[in-house]
Amino acid sequence: STKRFAFALMKHGLLHCIGTDAHDTKRRAPDYAVAKETIRKKKYIDEFTNVQWCMKKILAGEAIRNPYGKVKKWGKFYF
Repeated sequence: STKRFAFALMKHGLLHCIGTDAHDTKRRAPDYAVAKETIRKKKYIDEFTNVQWCMKKILAGEAIRNPYGKVKKWGKFYF
């Protein structure tokens, strides 16, 4: 359900960063390539490009805006 929610946020332009809860580089190393490949398989490349743009803006200290509106839930589905 967490992955579904993340994709719903991405679809609606509400996902601004991709992060990890990795604590070290030996046992649970962050693997951005795995996340990118998962996103590519779901055909969310344009949305991924938007997330990368948002991350660059945030790191530069610039504001970002959401042009899409609110995410809605119906049962187990987000849209």
